[in-house]
Amino acid sequence: MNRFELSPELARNQVLAPVVQGTEQVISTVLAEDAPRTDAEWAYQQDEYGRRELVLRLWSGDRQAEESFRPAELAGNGVIKDRIGRMKDALAHNGEWRTAVHSLMRNVDTWSNDLPDVKVVHEAVQLNEQRIGMYKLPSRVVRSEGAIMWIEPVAEWVLPPTAIEKTASDRLMGQVDMRGAGGPIRLYYLHPKGTWLFRGTHLNPGSNPDVWYDLDREVFLKLARLCLHG
Repeated sequence: MNRFELSPELARNQVLAPVVQGTEQVISTVLAEDAPRTDAEWAYQQDEYGRRELVLRLWSGDRQAEESFRPAELAGNGVIKDRIGRMKDALAHNGEWRTAVHSLMRNVDTWSNDLPDVKVVHEAVQLNEQRIGMYKLPSRVVRSEGAIMWIEPVAEWVLPPTAIEKTASDRLMGQVDMRGAGGPIRLYYLHPKGTWLFRGTHLNPGSNPDVWYDLDREVFLKLARLCLHG
């Protein structure tokens, strides 16, 4: 591991601290080649019912993953190996999602130049997701001809409104919303194709609402005008 730490409160617990310290080797083994680039921290947190539980947070560059554990789940290697494996997958997933959002926002900056009297403001939103924890991503505020819209990431882990998968490996893995007078318009990222899509009748009123469209400059500008002005 690049770094393995316990929170000060957890480190003072003479019963749990040695048990948690003993997980470092298991985590390193499961992460394999990713271990030297990964930081790990164990801490306490409260669950939705106010009960205390252990939480493991992993960071690798700007990627992160988070899982909660009951102390009993640290006994033996079966449960923790499965959960660390899931966290390893989440780290890779989170990295692709972050890259996709940054790329989309750069396109928004460029494409918005074709809107009249436009001003684009760079902002950020903070997300809190169960398998990742709290993190920030870029967002945009677009003003044009006195109207305003917000383009903001909503979640990495989403349940798509209808099937889009064309092959066994295709899946939607993140949602960004365009909000304004004519919104919201929901954009989804398609893995592994690496494209942004949207679904709806915004471009063709009365058409099949389950048709998916690739997002490009022309489509974005049409959606932006609808979102800005209704």
